[in-house]
Amino acid sequence: MPRSHVETTAGPVAASDLGRTLVHEHLLTVSEVVRTEWPHLADRPAEEEAALTQVRNAQKHGVRTWVDPAVMNLGRDAGLAKRVGEQTGMNMVLATGAYVYETLPRYFRFRDGSALADAFVHDHEHGIQGTGVKPAFLKCAVDEHGITEDVEKVLRAVADAHRRTGLPVMSHCRLGGTALGPEGPIPPSDEERARALEQTLRQIEILVDEGGVPANAVQVAHVGDCDALDPIERVLETGVWIGMDRFGLDIFNPSARRNEVVAELASRGYADRMMLGQDSCATIDWYPQEVLQMLAPRWHATLIFEEEIPAMQQLGVTDEQLATMLEANPAAWLSA
Repeated sequence: MPRSHVETTAGPVAASDLGRTLVHEHLLTVSEVVRTEWPHLADRPAEEEAALTQVRNAQKHGVRTWVDPAVMNLGRDAGLAKRVGEQTGMNMVLATGAYVYETLPRYFRFRDGSALADAFVHDHEHGIQGTGVKPAFLKCAVDEHGITEDVEKVLRAVADAHRRTGLPVMSHCRLGGTALGPEGPIPPSDEERARALEQTLRQIEILVDEGGVPANAVQVAHVGDCDALDPIERVLETGVWIGMDRFGLDIFNPSARRNEVVAELASRGYADRMMLGQDSCATIDWYPQEVLQMLAPRWHATLIFEEEIPAMQQLGVTDEQLATMLEANPAAWLSA
């Protein structure tokens, strides 16, 4: 049953009022245990200023809603998001869930999946981190290690939490199959591409067919990392939404090819299933700044407006299709 309103850091907002939406951008992506043990390594005032700068830059391009999928293991900070929303007027939309590639923290690893689902539901009922801010969606992930025992536990806990809350789901995938080695990106072999598709379809199967989440309430993130149309259409055939949401991360798929894929999918009638973004991080501590600049020199929250949308338009993507991907689709998913 579709909901009329979507939770933000300022409270519920009518889905029809979300407007232009960036569907996958981070204010903060940080190593939680490092910040707990050595807080001096974090410059919190600088992080907040960086977040404000990126959000205000997005507003200059008409963005009214910022969807931040930070959850456990990504450094989710609901207090920061709330302050940014208050200072900018941006609709800040937050998540609950767990970002796990291989193994869970021991607290959850040695308990059954209901402990995870209960934690997610607690956020929904009581707010995140004592702020009173409620999540608008659930988040999970499948990446290079595939669907390990703990990753499957998260997927099933997310489905459980959906059944108890009705919240839609975002599931990170690795459909593109490209790995990042010490000397740069490693293109996938045919076998790795096939495995990546298999794992992506399996996570959808766990959530939708086995977990009871309606396909229309599931967004599979990072599908745009895939440079081939056939695997993407296989995913679309399941009825889920897809995120073409890593523009600027050319290490996984160059922007030129990302644009070609979006344009071709739009020409095939799929504009009403795609959403756009960059997966940008106003602050990320995973890499030294010089390494990050080398790996992704164009990666920021307004790249699609400044460079990629004009390129898509040159390839035949219409204003109506862009509005669908940036406005109608995010609102429909978040209110599903």
